Amino acid sequence: MSHRNPTTVTIEKLVYGGEGLSRSEGRVLLTPFVLPGEVVEVDPVDKLRADLVRMIEPSPERIEPGCPYFGSCGGCHYQHTSYQHQLQHKVAILREVFQRVGKLTVPEEIAVISRDIAIAASSICRTGRSVISRPAVTSW
Repeated sequence: MSHRNPTTVTIEKLVYGGEGLSRSEGRVLLTPFVLPGEVVEVDPVDKLRADLVRMIEPSPERIEPGCPYFGSCGGCHYQHTSYQHQLQHKVAILREVFQRVGKLTVPEEIAVISRDIAIAASSICRTGRSVISRPAVTSW
């Protein structure tokens, strides 16, 4: 693959949809599969998006994704970081969307429902029975 105009950037934050936001030459670039603080080489593909070319300095929060299809199926955006780190980023993204898009005052704390509770609730909805006596699913 030939790279049109690769540039080195530092990822500032994650945004809704799972891409990392960085800035280069006064413009915003969105790059998938990166984490805040990472220094990466990217290849801008249009005015807003860039492909990841090379990881220069990975985040200490980066982990090996648990799914072999991560990065190709499009179903998950955050498997390259721990579940707790995913939750922190999702809360930050929600807070920003409420403030910037919704122009809402955001409460100091946003409560998070972890996946164990969500999986149990989903099981109850599908079966109509309580799953309290069953062990919680802790991995996907």
